[in-house]
Amino acid sequence: MSTIFNIDQEDLYVYELNPTNLMHYRYKGGWEPFRVVKEEIRVKGGGSPSADLTFTRHGPVIYIDAEKRRAYAVRSCWLEPGMSPYQFLRDA
Repeated sequence: MSTIFNIDQEDLYVYELNPTNLMHYRYKGGWEPFRVVKEEIRVKGGGSPSADLTFTRHGPVIYIDAEKRRAYAVRSCWLEPGMSPYQFLRDA
């Protein structure tokens, strides 16, 4: 089994959350609000539930631990605008 690339292309960011407002994370000595995007999920033959997607300046939040006041976000070159990592991939 092999992977497409032999290098690590993701970074995990761990943020401290503001104890008085868990929707703010520490960045460079201050508190910055998360960016929240509401997405509608269309379900064939069903309703349209929505989901709130939470982002930091570095990428999407994958987990919030409110008890420990920590948020975890992933930054990846795959998520950057204009990236096309499979463009030149060919079978060996």
